[in-house]
Amino acid sequence: MKPLDVSRREFIRTAAAVGGGLALTLTLPGLARESGGSWGGGSSAPRSPSAFLQIGEDDAITVISPAVEMGQGGHTAMPMILLEELGGAWRHLRRVDDAAAAAVYANPRTHQQLTVGSFAVRGWYTELRRIGAAAREMLIEAAARQWQVSPHECAAADSLIIHRPSGRRRTFGSVASLAAGLAVPQQPALKPAERFELIGSSPPRVDIPAKVDGSAVFGIDVRVPGMLLAAIKTCPTLGGKLKSFDDSAAKRMAGYHATVPLADGIILVGQTYWQAKKALDAVRVEYEPGPLGNLDSEKISSLLHAGLDEQGVVARDDGDVRAALAGAATTIEAVYEVPYLAHACMEPMNCTALIDEQGDGEVWCGTQAPQSAQAAAAAVLGVSAARIKAHTTYLGGGFGRRGEADFVTQAMTAAKAVGRPVKLIWSREQDIQHDFYRPAVVMRGRAGLDRTGRMIALDCHVVTASSGPAFGRKVSFTVGLDDMSYAIASFRVTGVDKQIGVSFGYWRSVYRSHNPFMLEGFIDEIAHRAGRDPYEFRRSMLQRAPRQAGVLDLLAQKSDWAHPRPGRHLGIAALPG
Repeated sequence: MKPLDVSRREFIRTAAAVGGGLALTLTLPGLARESGGSWGGGSSAPRSPSAFLQIGEDDAITVISPAVEMGQGGHTAMPMILLEELGGAWRHLRRVDDAAAAAVYANPRTHQQLTVGSFAVRGWYTELRRIGAAAREMLIEAAARQWQVSPHECAAADSLIIHRPSGRRRTFGSVASLAAGLAVPQQPALKPAERFELIGSSPPRVDIPAKVDGSAVFGIDVRVPGMLLAAIKTCPTLGGKLKSFDDSAAKRMAGYHATVPLADGIILVGQTYWQAKKALDAVRVEYEPGPLGNLDSEKISSLLHAGLDEQGVVARDDGDVRAALAGAATTIEAVYEVPYLAHACMEPMNCTALIDEQGDGEVWCGTQAPQSAQAAAAAVLGVSAARIKAHTTYLGGGFGRRGEADFVTQAMTAAKAVGRPVKLIWSREQDIQHDFYRPAVVMRGRAGLDRTGRMIALDCHVVTASSGPAFGRKVSFTVGLDDMSYAIASFRVTGVDKQIGVSFGYWRSVYRSHNPFMLEGFIDEIAHRAGRDPYEFRRSMLQRAPRQAGVLDLLAQKSDWAHPRPGRHLGIAALPG
């Protein structure tokens, strides 16, 4: 794949002429930087609208979404934000495409091209508004030039440019080609919130029709000419390796094409997935189990509980917990434990990969991290990431699992070995057995109450595997504990990083999914021992967190907490804000 040798001015002129609209028919990864684009919103110019927006002469609007669609509504939320500022009519939205793997689509919050951690709307909200506003000003400028009037006399709404004094109108599509050649405004003006029409409304989700009529394409639905299908099995013990295999029986089976050995298992390539899977079952495999060969749930639990006697790191230390517990009228202690959990996405891991005649690669998969998929495929081929084209499909569940790219590596390895396009599909057993799990964890809580039932001391000690520093935190695995909002005079949080060797990753967050759960369970036990209502007990400790207190009050009101009903049980919690 040769680099483009074209100036920005020549490119815009040519693309506008060919595309017939604001849409550029080709996206350059460096486009935002070339135009002085912003990577985080704020004072510099927004990223070039051409990387995110296409407007055809027929007024059809296509939005290139920087956030993938995995059931969370990203393909609806992203266009809503952009079209709000653009002044585009929702009825003209024709298509939402996932962004290609490119730096211009890096999330302003995470600075990576990721759809994780509920950062899609939070990360892109301001930047997409500024992109939409910049495109709006470009369209207005184009119409004003045609009318030979001041842009300040014009407005954009309902996919129209309106000249207020005369009432003249032009459609977006009629001026899009001219707008495409204009400079991107450096400081586009944003709408005041009181003028919002799309943001805050509930338009129909754009992904639902295709998912209902069956036309939606998930990774597992991808088909390319000449494609073979593959099944995989790797060592059932974590960290184990392939020792030997005998595929003589598989070679005699219908549809067999090739056996591709891996460091830790084998891929069986066949004409259909079922043929590949049946042939794979016929392969006799011997593994070297590795250092975790004898690891089981009981051993994991024992290792974690042993960490309760280790000091670990101090994440928070208010007051004097030791003295407060010693002087408490009542002390309570409890130990909580949660196991490793798999993501268990509805759609098992899969990827389609091919290598063209020039040695460039192409992959199709549901991924939360397109650039990670691109990099994984490039590593297999020993080429630069720029020589890999990554296509993102709908995701049949993600939850963090599809931020990894192990299945992309395997698919490209198979395609390289057989010289044909290959779609690799994991079985459900492979999917559960070789996940990047949410870590197992043990937490011990100790609390002290005074004679009135007020909590005067809380000590939380957590033992789990740390992912290392993340999101600006030196200690990641105590999050959800050390940042809680309860006002307790003596409060201490410590943690032990217990690396067992089990692969783990994001699982709809990581530590925030179990730490607050364990803490709030302990708070319930403390409230019960104090003879206090769980809501009132929590409410009394939120005097320094008015926002959280307000949410808790509203929850109690809406649930009619004060009037319990026989046969129905309510629970309440106040998570860190």
